[in-house]
Amino acid sequence: METYIENEIISEHALGNEKLNRLKEFYNNYKENINGYSERAPIEVELAYEILSEAGKDNPIYFKKLIREVIFIMEKKVQNEAAAISEIYTMINMDSRFQHVKDGQWGLSDWYPPETKRSRSTSKTVKIG
Repeated sequence: METYIENEIISEHALGNEKLNRLKEFYNNYKENINGYSERAPIEVELAYEILSEAGKDNPIYFKKLIREVIFIMEKKVQNEAAAISEIYTMINMDSRFQHVKDGQWGLSDWYPPETKRSRSTSKTVKIG
């Protein structure tokens, strides 16, 4: 049996109706123009990117909420919500434009400076005398 994921999306929607309408328009335009663009990421990933872009740098989104918004905007029918979340999560995780921020929250990589690794010095100073 297929279900339609709506639970708490509308009442909790972090973006508001205006941004939600823009995202639905983005999705519809993307869907119409997908032919001939084999190098593009899957539509779920592009939509997740747009959702985070709309939310802004100061608003990383918890992964389940982000994915539920993707499913909601796409009006995607799913048989198993956990499987759908897992599938889209994997796609997002493999895309370098996304960055896990903390506690299951995701943002965009370009929001954060690249991490620098501290190197340990191999030379030691020895006091003689």
